[in-house]
Amino acid sequence: MADHLQPGDIWHHPGMGMLYVTSEDMDLRPGYLVCYWRMSGKTGLRTTMDPAKTTNLTLIQRLGEQGPDREWRLKAA
Repeated sequence: MADHLQPGDIWHHPGMGMLYVTSEDMDLRPGYLVCYWRMSGKTGLRTTMDPAKTTNLTLIQRLGEQGPDREWRLKAA
């Protein structure tokens, strides 16, 4: 699937486990998204990811939505 990482996404990587995408981290790397890896049922590494780099990732669930301003945010409960 050729798609981009968006806030609220859950992706799967066959070797690394589940990748949970949070929100942009403007301080460390502008344009990159803050993500957490979940491996063997435990929250693992915190990392930043380029939203265009989805090689070997499969989108499992998209919990975000794009607003009228074209910005992605978590869906309202």
